[in-house]
Amino acid sequence: MNEISRVCQGLSVSRPSLDHQQLLALIDPSPEFEAHIPAETGKDAWIYTVNGKTLEGECIVVRATWPWQAETLAQEGLADTIAALRKLDQATGLSVSAEAKPYGAH
Repeated sequence: MNEISRVCQGLSVSRPSLDHQQLLALIDPSPEFEAHIPAETGKDAWIYTVNGKTLEGECIVVRATWPWQAETLAQEGLADTIAALRKLDQATGLSVSAEAKPYGAH
């Protein structure tokens, strides 16, 4: 198992998980930086969660040279995922049923 897999697996067992419906219900979803793993060759790996939670047990992993590039890629990837889920939601007639709460609220 490589370092990226180890970090993601650790986050998946130590953090709560969002499902797709909960992600769509979030008021202000944003990528939260978790780890930076330098690459021996190529671009480094930058690992994020969504508001401190995994997405169905998975992390956001982007490859970038600079932190600002990684942050931009993580934000764009999360926005694209949310847009795709909304389209799927509309196409299938499903609706978000999860209660939206500000992050950290119980």
